[in-house]
Amino acid sequence: MCYLLRMKVAVASDIHLNHLSLNSANLFLREMIAQVELVLILGDTAEYEDLAVYVALIDKHCRHYGAEAIIGIGNHEPIGASLSDVRSLLSNLNRVYKHIHTSAPLTVYGDKTLVYLSNNYYDFCRGRAKKFMYLPEWSAVAEFRACTQDELINRIYGMAERSAEDLVRNITSQIEMEKGDVKRVLIGMHVPPFREASMFEGKISEGFAQAVFCHYGMGDRLRELAVTFPDIQFDVYAGHTHHKAVIKVLDNLMVTVSGSDYGKPVYEIVVV
Repeated sequence: MCYLLRMKVAVASDIHLNHLSLNSANLFLREMIAQVELVLILGDTAEYEDLAVYVALIDKHCRHYGAEAIIGIGNHEPIGASLSDVRSLLSNLNRVYKHIHTSAPLTVYGDKTLVYLSNNYYDFCRGRAKKFMYLPEWSAVAEFRACTQDELINRIYGMAERSAEDLVRNITSQIEMEKGDVKRVLIGMHVPPFREASMFEGKISEGFAQAVFCHYGMGDRLRELAVTFPDIQFDVYAGHTHHKAVIKVLDNLMVTVSGSDYGKPVYEIVVV
């Protein structure tokens, strides 16, 4: 997708619309979408059973207000199904609803901003964690249900690594293709990429929680990317922790984490 003018983007994560009444979900989406040209949802829109209903509702408001929505996958969408089921469902909905998209990038001309979305995962402290918080969804997602602990770590760590590699490779390729014109890259993802951005009640999460609430490998690669392109501003938005955080990693690398919680969704307006 390409946009010729500057625009407003609503960035939201962990909005868990199935924890709201249908009326409340409708009001929240209407308020958010009415203000912007693009909605970037970073995962945990709803669980699999209800996902199609809320995607249809998002499309309804996008059609009414002339907006587009890019919807990512978090750790809650596959609950009661599988990651493969979620990808297939969103792909089908992408074809049905013209205002719904399941992937970026897009380019905003003006200050030349690139917008990307990564369906990333936590990475068990780069696959080295010995102790970690148990997440109930592991028993409710087909790909994880029968895994031993080692198999679970290896499978999710592999997914996380591939998402980080793919994102940075695609961004690097696009920047190089634009031949110096890119001024800013806005990146959305579900899991925070730095431990300092993984917060709980105003403090950095404990180590056993960091294993499943931080994507360390993504942070390593984003830091390298920002160092490689020092004249480009990289703004990263994430969720997953349900605790607000804003950190400056480098002069040209900022991370903002959503403070949405169950029944209390929030969004942020970004001008690009």
